[in-house]
Amino acid sequence: PIDVPDSYFKSAEGALRELRFILRTNSIAPLLLRLAFHDAGTFCKNTRTGGANGSIVVGRELAHEDNQGLQEAVQVLEPIKEKFPDVSFADLIQIAGAAAVEAQGGPSVPLLLGRRDSKACPPKGRLPQGAKGRAQMTQAFARMGLSTRDMVALTGALGGVAFSSARPTLTASYLAPKFDNDFFRSLVAGNASGPVAECADLMSDDATAKLVCEYAMDEGQWVQDYLQAHVKMSQLGSQNLTAPPISTSILGSGGNSGPSDTVTSVSESMLQWSDAAWLGSAALLCGASVAVIYYSWKRRKLPIALLTNT
Repeated sequence: PIDVPDSYFKSAEGALRELRFILRTNSIAPLLLRLAFHDAGTFCKNTRTGGANGSIVVGRELAHEDNQGLQEAVQVLEPIKEKFPDVSFADLIQIAGAAAVEAQGGPSVPLLLGRRDSKACPPKGRLPQGAKGRAQMTQAFARMGLSTRDMVALTGALGGVAFSSARPTLTASYLAPKFDNDFFRSLVAGNASGPVAECADLMSDDATAKLVCEYAMDEGQWVQDYLQAHVKMSQLGSQNLTAPPISTSILGSGGNSGPSDTVTSVSESMLQWSDAAWLGSAALLCGASVAVIYYSWKRRKLPIALLTNT
């Protein structure tokens, strides 16, 4: 790993706190998640270009048609970058994407830091676009080196807005969707609208339709797969990322919990019957770790953390 000073992680923690405050008072989670995915989603595994390198803040790339509306997301991050200038834009963008998931009731996304900013503009047309159909999305994710399962899991986040033609803004009256599996339920039920409807082509292929149905029936499995895929996407184009020492780990509150909240031990918690029943089934079918991830997410107690690169 590259040698990143402790002060860098303290600055990253400060940036995360600023983002959490903004997300509590503004419905901009889809905007920030879209920015994170669009910065990372330009990666090409063959040429080793693009990826989560902060290049999206450069005017030429930001002006690409697929990135329209993301100028406002960059404007949200600019004052935070000024306050914590040592944090790279590449890291700040990915921290914002993880915080956006958390703000809408989703799980913590484990992040490594140390991304370096780049001003190199990737070619147009690399990003997945739901409106262009399953084949285009599959090709785009394959170019990144991500799997079909990764593609379907990531596409369902926050109502499918990350890869749709819908462009959430700061000024539009917009209720940010919760982090849940309603995206997949709507596709299965055939009553999708808006960004979800753009991804209806996922049901036209046996492989992707099977995954959509799996996630519609098993939200816990989707959460598990989403976490893995988000982490992979957040690291595209980056090498030698590192984690902070324990003394400066980012272990703030998860979701909308207070600043003193920490991960809740299942053995110390009062479980409602529905949670207890799912927890027991998940532990038997999927393993205890999956059950704890799901439970912690439901309790809104799982914090954003910076974990070691193992």
